[in-house]
Amino acid sequence: MLRTNMKRYNAPMSTVLVNPEYYGVFKELLNESGMMRINPANINKLNIMPDYIEGLLNVFRDSIEQEFIHNVRVLVQWDNGKCCKFNLFDLYFNLVMWKMLVDLDATIQPYNIFIDKNITGDTIKNWIDTNVIDVFLDKVDPLTLNRTIYHSYKHLQGVDEFALYLANTFNYFDFVGLDKLDMEAHKILDNEYSAEHTYKNVAIEDAQDVGMEETKKLINIITERSKDILGYDHCCAAALRSQAGISERQFKEFAVNIGPKPDGLGGIYPHLINTSFLDKGLDSLESMFVESASAGRYAQIIAKTNVANSGAFARILGLNNIDTDLHADPNYVCNTKNFVKMTINTPKIFKKFIGRWFKWSEDDPEDHCIGRKDFTLIAGKTIYLRDPMTCQSKTMGDGICFRCYGKLAYINRYVNIGKLAAEILSAILTQRFLSAKHILSAKPIKVVFGDDFAKYFQNEEYLLSISDELESTKKIYIKINLDDIDQSQDTNEEADDDDDSSFMSESLTEFIVEDNGIEYNMHSNNYDSLTFTSEFVEIIHKHKTTTNDEGAEIVVVPFSELVGIPLFAVPLANSELSKSLTEVKHIINFRNKTSGFDKDTILQAFMEALDNGGLGVHSSHASVILSNMIRRKEEVLETPDWSIPNQDDYQIITVSSALKYNPSTTVTLMYQGLRRTLINPITYRKRKPSKIDSYFMDAPQNIGKDSAFTKQTNKSELTMEDMFRRVEEKKPQPKVIQFNEMFRPKE
Repeated sequence: MLRTNMKRYNAPMSTVLVNPEYYGVFKELLNESGMMRINPANINKLNIMPDYIEGLLNVFRDSIEQEFIHNVRVLVQWDNGKCCKFNLFDLYFNLVMWKMLVDLDATIQPYNIFIDKNITGDTIKNWIDTNVIDVFLDKVDPLTLNRTIYHSYKHLQGVDEFALYLANTFNYFDFVGLDKLDMEAHKILDNEYSAEHTYKNVAIEDAQDVGMEETKKLINIITERSKDILGYDHCCAAALRSQAGISERQFKEFAVNIGPKPDGLGGIYPHLINTSFLDKGLDSLESMFVESASAGRYAQIIAKTNVANSGAFARILGLNNIDTDLHADPNYVCNTKNFVKMTINTPKIFKKFIGRWFKWSEDDPEDHCIGRKDFTLIAGKTIYLRDPMTCQSKTMGDGICFRCYGKLAYINRYVNIGKLAAEILSAILTQRFLSAKHILSAKPIKVVFGDDFAKYFQNEEYLLSISDELESTKKIYIKINLDDIDQSQDTNEEADDDDDSSFMSESLTEFIVEDNGIEYNMHSNNYDSLTFTSEFVEIIHKHKTTTNDEGAEIVVVPFSELVGIPLFAVPLANSELSKSLTEVKHIINFRNKTSGFDKDTILQAFMEALDNGGLGVHSSHASVILSNMIRRKEEVLETPDWSIPNQDDYQIITVSSALKYNPSTTVTLMYQGLRRTLINPITYRKRKPSKIDSYFMDAPQNIGKDSAFTKQTNKSELTMEDMFRRVEEKKPQPKVIQFNEMFRPKE
């Protein structure tokens, strides 16, 4: 399986394999026949390491470069007569994987063979998922299962010992060979030809796509035909096949053409670099300037701005999900009568639902589990998921039942599943937002505003201000809903709990302009984030907040105070990827968008947005996040009763609103700050504790081999009076001393 161009040497076997006592069962290689036989039934947890894995490693240590080692074939034959021939390198990988099975007291079967054209992290994961996790997930303690996988998997690092021999040198000679021996490759690689023909009539804004098409053709030649052309695999073949180690975009600039470059201001430079770094490179002053100009600095500026926004989003996501647990009993199944409709159309999204339970209809008496091979069975069909969003056990305060969460519960039963879901999503999302290569694109999506916006505002140097063409500012106001603000920091620590002081580095996607009593929603076409300027913040601080009919806090600022002042900073650049990532955030934390979903449509939209953004988040995690955004319509502090069929007394609110209306006062305090929480009347109706309340924290839990968890402390709802009474009861009572006792001599 070590598919590299390994140089071979010929030497007598007896002069190379000189340490048979260290070869275990592989000392049979000394019989000169070039063939040996192994029966998997003889492999067990006691001998697999010394006799098989370590024995084969010792053979490699003595003779990995010898031709006879490359030619040896081992016949693995089962008792039922089935057999398979392995070379020693393929066999080593299989022995490492089979160690997991024998350590779990399982027998090795023919379907446990590990074979793939390219060994990558995904192929290893797929084998472990299919042969180990799916089989033992509900039979073996997850900690034991995790240790078993690790203690086997780590032996794959054994190949690192031979890295200097296996190293696949990157060389130009292979590219020259393709250019001279294959006409199709020549048309792509030769700059004179490609610049004249491929890009002759291509508009500069389309050159990026054309260059990527040519790059894909070259990659196909290298991975599929280079061995026929050169007589051996191209030096990049293995990396390109495995789709690891070489970025297609970077490979395009190296071997095909550099193409257009972003200017960092939402556009591209009007100069197309038709050369590649392999052929001519930067051969003009224009190309040198475009390649190394200021775009990189803009990317750093954008990344620095995104640090605060991404960190704040991660914080509120974690805070909103911190009180979500699994039910203590793995066998308990809640009595929900409401399910989430879902249609799975693509294999990528299907993989995120493996292990989830569903029904074919709401009246289906049976629950069915989605297996790894069930895509064709459910693709394009509407299924009814048991889901954390509608788990009655969660509503009752007992934690999400294993059936609604899915089989992933057996792995995550030792952790806080709410915090885990938030950290998984926010970690991937933050990494993408802060990656410079994703921030700037040669095909940017410019921030575009509608006609109503242009009537009141102007965009100069990416700063929005009141339009100079506006004839009058009388009776015109800007209205900002504080719930719509995307906070990059929740409070300013130096502001003495002045909650409004943190507007600077905060943003919003939409606000209202009231003109003579008529309200207009203001936003860009893609609902891009607009960052407050310091000048606008200073004016906002002079105005008190008011409460609208829905209980939301509103800041109203007259236009007359804003003339000539920059109000918002517009994003410098955008791309298709950042658009997809922003869509993920908008679905769960943009009021006008979030409120338009119901329990059936929001999971579908959320999973598709995650897929479009390349965020590999399992549906169980996504559903946990969404489950903490559902409240009753009539009572926003409570969750719906899902034991009632066709329950419609529910609403989906944003993550920010869910924190504002969290039933725990402590959680809301950590989100909003002291003043804003205390002036809100709903604060005094909150009764439930949170994990972050010291008084209600769980006692330390013992995780043992036989019992996964000790019984968790059950807490009933307490009123504020109960809480203070219990605190007073725990205080030490002062000793009452009579007056005449004060002068009694000590004994």
